[in-house]
Amino acid sequence: MPLFAAAPKWFCSSRKKHGLGPDKNAGKGVRKMKRTRFMNRFGIWAVFSLIIIMISAISVTPVAAESQPRVLRVAFCEIEGITEKDPDGTRHGLVVDYLNEIAKYTGWEYEYIDTTAETMLEEFADGEYELMGGNYYMPGLEAYYGYPDYSIGNSKAVILAREDDDSIQSYNLKSLNGKTIGVYERATENIRRLKEFLSMNALDCTLKYYAYEDLTNGNLYPCLERGEVDLLLGNSSEQSPGIRVVVSYDSQPYYIVTNVGNQEVLDGLNMAMARIADSNPNFAAERYNANFLNASNVRIRLNEEEQEYIRQKGSVTVAMPRNFHPLACENPNDIHDGLVHDILKEMAEFTGLEFRFISADSYMNAMELVRQGAADLLGFYLGDVSDSMQKGMVLTAPYASMNSIVVRSKASSFPGDGLVGAVIVGRGLPGTIRADRVEFFHNASDALEAVNRGEIDFVYGLASYMEY
Repeated sequence: MPLFAAAPKWFCSSRKKHGLGPDKNAGKGVRKMKRTRFMNRFGIWAVFSLIIIMISAISVTPVAAESQPRVLRVAFCEIEGITEKDPDGTRHGLVVDYLNEIAKYTGWEYEYIDTTAETMLEEFADGEYELMGGNYYMPGLEAYYGYPDYSIGNSKAVILAREDDDSIQSYNLKSLNGKTIGVYERATENIRRLKEFLSMNALDCTLKYYAYEDLTNGNLYPCLERGEVDLLLGNSSEQSPGIRVVVSYDSQPYYIVTNVGNQEVLDGLNMAMARIADSNPNFAAERYNANFLNASNVRIRLNEEEQEYIRQKGSVTVAMPRNFHPLACENPNDIHDGLVHDILKEMAEFTGLEFRFISADSYMNAMELVRQGAADLLGFYLGDVSDSMQKGMVLTAPYASMNSIVVRSKASSFPGDGLVGAVIVGRGLPGTIRADRVEFFHNASDALEAVNRGEIDFVYGLASYMEY
């Protein structure tokens, strides 16, 4: 994702300590024009973030220039998604991402100190660390931890069901009505949030409380497996054979805390985190999703009707245009067969269906195979719902989001009047792009050559396909 960067003097030292790698982004010297404006191209939050960082640099650099950057000791207990360390020593996770971002505004550097869950809290109480991350808030804990005004995102709570219980459907919350949910009685905050979730969705469920003595290896799975309850309240890290996630929702916030009475560090946290929220309100959600890639995935369960269809159908034919990178890749140097092939492999494993591919010379010819009944599916559709209805096609839910671009001749006055545009056969120009005449080509290579020869003014198409 394109972004702006500003590097105050105190931030130029030790990228390695901040867990920042080298810049791997590179661009090609091709003169292109996106059909979106500058702010849409780079993202308004990237621009706003740059402004915020520059303001922060102005306000803190004079102080930082007079002394060495402050080094804070950070407790580092390995927790999946929160604080992790690779075999080569690289540290990452939600807390690390936030601390790196905070350092842009405070000038802090960090000394990560490895510890364990059994000793970390006592060591923190003894003053061995100034910072500790991934903490929950509960009334009364202010006596032990200095909480900032801002969290670093929310954990995820999940509601679990038996794998073979067809009466509970992840796509239909109303199927939870009348069910009994097992909860651990000491998880008071999670229970409170569960009640809020049920109330917001108008769900009528009974809660069955279990004590510590009822736990088996720290969980209540046997209670669900025996049928004592229909559902269990759990967290996103829980996985067990025969049990599936029905629904996931935001639960308790995570915090980075400091020592009680350490007002200087607490003020720094509040200042930096306020500016992070101002520059990018989605930062917490973005970093959570980046560090918990498979967290709280709701598992789809096929009903009997769907399973019967699969048994009868057996195989599905898919029409694909040849060598349409990155959706269909036939070059021996490509590292995969294409995005469509990759996705359908996953679908085949899940459903048991066999997918057979029929190649076509062009995108339009592939579409014709489907319309004539020679193929069941078109591997991808380059258009919106209204466009598909005009062409007699029915769309599934989208499985990828890709950008389209305009490539123009240097001699063209795009955007303007009297222009000749081009698309591949089967596509059209969007309403926001005007041309007096539209030419159609069977592939992007022919269209781009026509632009180079000056026969047309511009070509519109899928960015990754035309750049290949």
